[in-house]
Amino acid sequence: DATVYIYILQNNPNGFAACMDEENVSLTLKQLPEASGTPQVQFYWYNESHTEITGNPQPTYIISKVQTDMTFYVRPEITGGAYMGIDFPEGKINFYAIPANTDMVWTGAINTNWNNPDNWVNENGSPTLFIPKACVNVTIPTNDPVSGSTPVTKYPSLVNTALAHDVTIENRAMIANTH
Repeated sequence: DATVYIYILQNNPNGFAACMDEENVSLTLKQLPEASGTPQVQFYWYNESHTEITGNPQPTYIISKVQTDMTFYVRPEITGGAYMGIDFPEGKINFYAIPANTDMVWTGAINTNWNNPDNWVNENGSPTLFIPKACVNVTIPTNDPVSGSTPVTKYPSLVNTALAHDVTIENRAMIANTH
């Protein structure tokens, strides 16, 4: 018999990304589990070459100015409770620097949620790993950009803040919940 412990760092459904030259971008991880409102986990951040980042432990790492894609490794350390003392391995976080005037096209492949990166492709029809940001030009097409002929049936619905530099809505396409 063996006991296996798994600590899931965090799946950011919006993707870890920001526009090039954006300043003070925060990467924040939730501090769970909690007991009586007190975080019982600390995060140790490491750069791409696994060198510890100054300021550890910290739940948030701030990128002073986005210049390039980055890879981080984060190791959780449980500081209290039943899982204290378990040696968890580092988890990998990819952060994407988005150049100005990047083009993204809506597919609605999954649902109507603007903030789901699986609903977007780049200008070449390849999947993206993040949602549009303020430096991204978006197109809401009439036909699916991957097939080119199948009509889009799930158009984006805005229920939260959505960012984009320019928005092109093709004839007969739409964005729902805009007022």
